[in-house]
Amino acid sequence: MNRLKATMLCSFSLAKGKLIGLLFPTAVTAFAILMKMPVGADVVTVIHLFTFGIIFYSRHNSFCTANAVSLKYRIYSFAAVTGAMCLIAAVVTSAAYSFSDVHYRISFSEIYRFFVLGGVVPSYSAVGMFAENLFYYISAAAVGSLVGSIRIVKGDRFALTMLLLTAAVLFAAVMLQKNFPLPTVWLAVLPALMLRGRFTAILLYILISAAALVSAYFMTYGVQRKERRKMREAE
Repeated sequence: MNRLKATMLCSFSLAKGKLIGLLFPTAVTAFAILMKMPVGADVVTVIHLFTFGIIFYSRHNSFCTANAVSLKYRIYSFAAVTGAMCLIAAVVTSAAYSFSDVHYRISFSEIYRFFVLGGVVPSYSAVGMFAENLFYYISAAAVGSLVGSIRIVKGDRFALTMLLLTAAVLFAAVMLQKNFPLPTVWLAVLPALMLRGRFTAILLYILISAAALVSAYFMTYGVQRKERRKMREAE
């Protein structure tokens, strides 16, 4: 067995618990949709993928570091496991929506576009929904991976504090914007415009995923390089 196959198998083994655990949120999502509670029913799946990104990134990084896995194989194995998780979730969600006879079918990723468009329900397309959900799920796992990289570098307490502060700042900005126009809202103009269409929304999720994963890479491996450099200088 070559090194890539071995790395892939070990990576999937590390994610086995979360892969099996995916059965619960997807079952909840499917049940909620089929019981005619379709608006944002896949929020449980999104939360699962976000926490998966946090946990799996740390485990995968530790495994690859301990076994001196090359950067290329790290990327391949991480992308394969994360992609498989998000693909399964997107297939189940889209299939459940397709079997539902509810007139309004809005997944969690489409809620943003629902409000950006002023409450207009987007036209339903099973293929379009699948593509949008897939890339939205990938972006959720990617942001979770960024949080996972912060855990590695700064520790659990720092990562949790950053999450709470970010949530507090976003909530405050939304509340203040209702009464006072804020210059910071300009930062949301481009994403809001991109969310007006399904294709541009998918492009936005790809950009978010790329930015989160690149940031996670520099956060993790940049610090590791500095530590190795300091150790060599100390010797």
